[in-house]
Amino acid sequence: TGWDEIYHLGEEVVLGENYIDLSLQAKGYSICAEKIEIVETSDYVTEKGLSLDNRGASVPERLALIYATVHNVGSDTTDFPLLLFEMYGNDTYTVADFELFYQINTDIEYGDWGICVPHGAEQNVVIPFRLNRDDFNLHTWSHLRSYPFSLKLTYGPAQMIIELTEV
Repeated sequence: TGWDEIYHLGEEVVLGENYIDLSLQAKGYSICAEKIEIVETSDYVTEKGLSLDNRGASVPERLALIYATVHNVGSDTTDFPLLLFEMYGNDTYTVADFELFYQINTDIEYGDWGICVPHGAEQNVVIPFRLNRDDFNLHTWSHLRSYPFSLKLTYGPAQMIIELTEV
């Protein structure tokens, strides 16, 4: 196994030779998570005019919205697999809501597991992570805005993690 590299909101993380999963690298890419926002899914969907019809997945009660910028600083591969990132807490783990991701980010070109960013370009995105009451105790659910979430970017050789705290 590798080592941990810990980053914080607002720091640009260059992914280098690390693997996002067992086979995908994002060499030549960097990402900067600017903020996290915890929202009620139903309120957010109504406010943004999104649809929950014909979903393949259940609807999460809340969302952790990660606002980020992806930079292609030197990759000829334009596909950046950001939908494989995982969000962790002390006692929980969650994944992105693919269906809401595509509705929220309407102005981007999509790749196999995320987005396409041309060489030398950057793209702003909002990544919605699923939050359900059953995954937390009552006290934690009531205080999610101060809960210590982390965004795991890579598995190795370095495990690159962004510590998230809502501003």
